[in-house]
Amino acid sequence: MRKLLFKLLIIVFSILVLISLLNIPVVTRKGVNYKWVSVKMPLYLKLLDFFDRHYNYKNLEVRITEGANNDKERVVSILKWVDTNILYVPDGFPVIDDHVWHIIVRGYGANDQRHDVFSTLCSYAGFKAFYKKLASTHTGKSMLFSFVKINDDWFVFDIDNTVYFTDSNGDFSSLEDLREGNFEIKAIDETRRLKYKYFFTDLKDFSDAGLSRPSIQNPFNRLSFKIKKVFFK
Repeated sequence: MRKLLFKLLIIVFSILVLISLLNIPVVTRKGVNYKWVSVKMPLYLKLLDFFDRHYNYKNLEVRITEGANNDKERVVSILKWVDTNILYVPDGFPVIDDHVWHIIVRGYGANDQRHDVFSTLCSYAGFKAFYKKLASTHTGKSMLFSFVKINDDWFVFDIDNTVYFTDSNGDFSSLEDLREGNFEIKAIDETRRLKYKYFFTDLKDFSDAGLSRPSIQNPFNRLSFKIKKVFFK
């Protein structure tokens, strides 16, 4: 009887500790028109929201890439989906920056947010992905490009103009091809004519994107990111 009572006390105590931990107040940040505010919420709500987004990403990626026969088709199908479903911020609407999934739900976003959506969905499709600015050696102006790693090679995408680049065989152009100007422009929609070769002249090789924002939407990667942030600053 005493052993049973002791076990019950341990269980009750553990439940109370767990409830206390899950109700610890935490903070998330939200930007509206580039002004940031902190929003308090209990830990359990933040965890529920995180896993809800995670499984929604997985489900959406599967639906988008359904029917694709290879990696190239999967990435292009994501590019097409973003072009069709994530519009630019309408006039008079606020620019809201919180979670990538909320951009998808709203159906619109700023330039960098559309790249965020593309990179995140590519990450859930099993590819490393991120985006960065490249500067034109001709005009000095910069623009964003998304990078996706398929097998051991990185490939470049212009989300703004729904453009990808291919070699003479119809495969995605390698970074070396882009630097040397050996590429064809494949536009899903009509695109403004850009002198892409000047953006790729100084394009550097790189081996890993690390834990970029698109990749840390995944629970395991988010945990790794938090551990590194706390212990390896």
